[in-house]
Amino acid sequence: MSTGIYKRTKKYKETLRKSRLGSRVSEKTKMKLKKLLEEQWRTGKRKAGWKVKDTSKMRKAQKRILEDENVRKKRGQQLLKRDVKKWKNSLSVSKKKFYKTEKGRKWKEKYSPIISETVSKKYLDPIYYKSFITSMRNSKVWHDGKSFEVYPEEFKQIKKIAALHKENCQFCLRSEETFKKKLAFHHIDYNKNNNDPSNFVRLCTSCHSKTNSDRVSWEKFFRLLKKAENKDYHNKEILITSTRPDVIKMFPLKNKLKDKAIVVHTGQHFSLANEAFESLNWLPDFDLELMKENQSLLSVILDICLFLTPLIHELKPKRIWVLGDTASAFAASLITFTNKIQLVHVEAGLRTHDKGNPYPEEMFRVMIDQFADIMFAPTKSNVRNLNHELVRGEIHQVGNTIVDALEMIKPKLSDERPIKEPYVLMTMHRRESFDKDMGTVFSAVKQLSKKTKVIYPIHPNPNVQKVAKEIGITTIPPLNYIDFLWYLKHCEFVMSDSGGIQEEVPSFNKPILILRKVTERQEILKTGLAFLSSLESKDISEKIDKMFKLKNKKYNGNPFGDAKTTDRIVKIINTLDNK
Repeated sequence: MSTGIYKRTKKYKETLRKSRLGSRVSEKTKMKLKKLLEEQWRTGKRKAGWKVKDTSKMRKAQKRILEDENVRKKRGQQLLKRDVKKWKNSLSVSKKKFYKTEKGRKWKEKYSPIISETVSKKYLDPIYYKSFITSMRNSKVWHDGKSFEVYPEEFKQIKKIAALHKENCQFCLRSEETFKKKLAFHHIDYNKNNNDPSNFVRLCTSCHSKTNSDRVSWEKFFRLLKKAENKDYHNKEILITSTRPDVIKMFPLKNKLKDKAIVVHTGQHFSLANEAFESLNWLPDFDLELMKENQSLLSVILDICLFLTPLIHELKPKRIWVLGDTASAFAASLITFTNKIQLVHVEAGLRTHDKGNPYPEEMFRVMIDQFADIMFAPTKSNVRNLNHELVRGEIHQVGNTIVDALEMIKPKLSDERPIKEPYVLMTMHRRESFDKDMGTVFSAVKQLSKKTKVIYPIHPNPNVQKVAKEIGITTIPPLNYIDFLWYLKHCEFVMSDSGGIQEEVPSFNKPILILRKVTERQEILKTGLAFLSSLESKDISEKIDKMFKLKNKKYNGNPFGDAKTTDRIVKIINTLDNK
């Protein structure tokens, strides 16, 4: 603004002071009035001695100034839009000219094959899509004196194909609307950088951020997810396994169902379960490998729910089968219920009616049976328990599949003794015995070992190994299942807190001292060759002496089954399918 205007006003400040409003207007208003006065002086409309008589004139002046500014802005926007439109038109012409140049031809040779392949396969390669966007946005081409970004004509088609693949996140199963279209493709194998669609999964940004913590385990899981997309695995019976007893008891069922069933192993027990798979010469179709060192019960359940849910969502199963009372069986039954899939519970109805013994298995199996649609109970007492609880699913008494598995394995066992001298076979691993009870039993076993050799294949659980080391009893490394049955076949008697071994000893005519206060397998107590222990030192010693006297007595068959359980189960399932 010219300083001459100030000179011509002749004492501008004095004039403003003489005004009636001069002392009451704000600084901002004064500046606007100042500009107005300058404009009036310039146009010759301002006369000396003119005074602002009331506020209305001041307000009108202010309003006129603001309206003029808004008009100028709108006009500027209209001009800008017109210029942009012209620029875009000229740009499209420049692009066409650019493609005809040598540089443009090279660019087309590089990108056209990838683009055409993408359009023809209707599959968007995520690496190409991401690199294409970033490279094109960051690189500009100069042609005819204009700077512009180069996009191929097929870019719209690529965007349409990309939209087709923006579905739910394959891990948390949330839709793209939930997390504001932040769905993207991410690597399965971070070491590979190829155009293979099988190397990518759909993940939301929150799930993708988790993969940076442990890439190796996530890559393994993503490979399983990609494998599950294969339609050969869809609409099948899914058998869930987690521990060694699960693997053994599901083995006859898998043999009978064959291609109708697939096996998903959670990996709750790592080494013992894998040895069982190797011993029986079969492998799971999907292994989640969720085993961690010294893991808590809650972390096991959470991990299984977290990783098994997306896998089941991809597999689209006909039914899900769980066995027994493990944490994996409980978590799988919960997932099955929430996804409205039929649940089959094998070995249903076992009860001690004491929620702390065994812990936590007693409450797990009660809740599993409430979720189950079909229950296969081994014995009459198990059926009675289920009827008493008013469960909603179908109940069938069929026997226990462990007897079927034993009849398949027994011919493979050697008649030679593993050691020449007589011995007692022992196992102990239950969670509810970790504290005082386990120490008491180990002390009694230490005294027994002075008279008779005790073979104790120690459980890999660190809590069990800690107590055994403190008491100082002799142990051997864990045995695979075939070797364990070989030792069982030739022992004097068995001491164990295992439920599975209670079902196995009748097939080998071996007495058993049950190292528990209660048992859910009441049938074994009725045979007269099995006794419960109060887990007190004196009672254990007395029961051990009694066991030696039962050496030559035999069971009247196995009370838990007749080796035809699997045939009954498959027949029932086929009947249900044919309805």
